[in-house]
Amino acid sequence: MVKRSRKEESGTKCHQETTIKGGNEDQSLTPADTVEGLESAKKPKIDTTTSREVTTIVVRNIPLKFNYFKLKRFFQDCGGIRSVNIQESSDQRSKIARIEFSHFGNALSALTKNHKKIAGNEISVDLLADSTIWTTNYPLGYGEPELKRLFSQFGGTVLSVRLPSLRFNSHRRFAYIDMASPQEANIAISQLNGITMDSFQLVVARSSPVDAKKRTDAATLERREVLVQNLDFTMSESDLRDLFSRFGNIERITLPQSGSTNNDGYGFVIFESVECAKQGLSLDHTEFEGRELRVQLADRKSYLERQQVKRILTSKKSQDNVVAIYPVSDKIRVEQIQNLITERSGLLPSDIVNLYLVSDLEGAIVILEDAQAAGRATMALNGVTLNKTIINCGTVNELQRQKMRRAASVGTVPISNTSAETFGKKETPLNKQGIMTNQDFRQLLLQKPSK
Repeated sequence: MVKRSRKEESGTKCHQETTIKGGNEDQSLTPADTVEGLESAKKPKIDTTTSREVTTIVVRNIPLKFNYFKLKRFFQDCGGIRSVNIQESSDQRSKIARIEFSHFGNALSALTKNHKKIAGNEISVDLLADSTIWTTNYPLGYGEPELKRLFSQFGGTVLSVRLPSLRFNSHRRFAYIDMASPQEANIAISQLNGITMDSFQLVVARSSPVDAKKRTDAATLERREVLVQNLDFTMSESDLRDLFSRFGNIERITLPQSGSTNNDGYGFVIFESVECAKQGLSLDHTEFEGRELRVQLADRKSYLERQQVKRILTSKKSQDNVVAIYPVSDKIRVEQIQNLITERSGLLPSDIVNLYLVSDLEGAIVILEDAQAAGRATMALNGVTLNKTIINCGTVNELQRQKMRRAASVGTVPISNTSAETFGKKETPLNKQGIMTNQDFRQLLLQKPSK
């Protein structure tokens, strides 16, 4: 039996506000029950003063000798600047820049510099409007350089390529491309949308915040999703719905099932509001069907992948076939690392058993077929450049220690329970330089495959 408090039995405020009433029940309305409310609820909320779509300008005819710092200094009196992207224009006679401000008012101030002269060049300053492209379903190994080349091939200028962070979902694959003008964006869309690349049909469209669909991982990011563990294997979706519906409207329930049972012992419940999800946590450590439930807000990472990474990080067994790569940006995809490994080491894709992004530690963990393959990958990748960053290869322990070293170098030490094995222990450097030696590489190559 589930232990219920009087507050639960009498209903919660969250439940009363979000449940759509019917019959003889209370017919009170929330703002979303009105026609205007229903229409506005369907549209994404866009901040008309701070969103990127109204705070970004494009500056043309900048002198070639002007760099990032000079340009930022020229516009700094307009207000807070979030980012500056500057490059040569397509005719190579001047430079063109994209500047994003923190507020619409700052961008308006920047427009007053239109027609002003910089080192003899009369610049033009305009809002960057209708020039942003959204694209997805491009080849798996594509990153910023490949996308920039793809969208530049029709004579247009790509001002910036923005990729999503893969910290909480390593399978996200889309990008925003800022072209220099609406005309250039139109050409890229007409030429690229629908074409097939490496068996993938490319999707290219103009980015419109008003028409944007709600993100598929929005519930997790908004903390409206709860993870329920230690379920009885006979429990069904309707059972779980009955259990949690007292806290408010449920948007969706997912019960993973890999065998002959109704579930794998855990499930996910997505509520319509954050408040209801928080109230659902009251079932944590309560008993249901003879089992003590464990209820928590769903982790922003894939639960199963995170569990596997945790096992690797805390394993005390020899892991000769595991290579850690660091530092790795949270915008690098798994496929980009796989391609780098096969291209540099000569290994086959089948030699890579698994690859996990570990954004908490700013790295990646590669599980290879055997120790020899791990040695080849280590020797081939150590010191190479990935996305303008020199990467290192080492053990899982070194991956965990390097994050502490990097934090200490800037005067901060992160507190994390990601590494249960090393938390609270004194750091032991690998060697004076903190890197692998030639002897380490030789040992990796000479070791026999782990069984």
